Amino acid sequence: MKKNMLFSVLIISVLVWALPASSLTVQSDFGFQITLPANWTVVSRNDVKDKPDVVKGTFEVAEKEKTLLDLPKDLYNMLKEKMVGGQVEYYYRTDTPHFSISVYEEKGTLSQSEAGVKETCQLLPQELSKVSQKPVKVHECRLKEVGNTKGLFVVADTYHQGEKYAQYMIQKDPDKVLLFTATGKEQDFNAMSSEFEKVMKSLEVK
Repeated sequence: MKKNMLFSVLIISVLVWALPASSLTVQSDFGFQITLPANWTVVSRNDVKDKPDVVKGTFEVAEKEKTLLDLPKDLYNMLKEKMVGGQVEYYYRTDTPHFSISVYEEKGTLSQSEAGVKETCQLLPQELSKVSQKPVKVHECRLKEVGNTKGLFVVADTYHQGEKYAQYMIQKDPDKVLLFTATGKEQDFNAMSSEFEKVMKSLEVK
């Protein structure tokens, strides 16, 4: 797994905004289709690129509320660059509890063999800890069926102590990996995980 993908594993959703929408099927520019429940909305890559003021305002709020103070500078800069460049798509649950799914793409190759997945999972805690500059615990790491494909499923700590996230890494092309990351408050993790699975079951990679 390449280093830039390990950085991406830690890019967690710190941005919260929503555009009104009903239940819909998203045809993503990333090359997949996914269906969101009625209580979800989408912020597409074009929404982000066409509304730089929204991105700027969101980062200003995050900085004011000190949600980014313990994020390593390299990760903060990468997150901001991806958002401004329209490289991230967001799905956001408008009902309580609130949580979101971020989608982005990175260069890399995931092993599909049992031995390769095992090696990746063994190395992941050490690599993530190195990147985040603090100990990171990986709670779950395994190859898993998702929609019409398979993906590496990971549950790990975020950069905030005591919080964790769920993520699917899916090989889209020979050298491109899609990352779907679900984030929310620690006390809502079980509810978030359940809804994340429901959304991901509808995934169709083209």
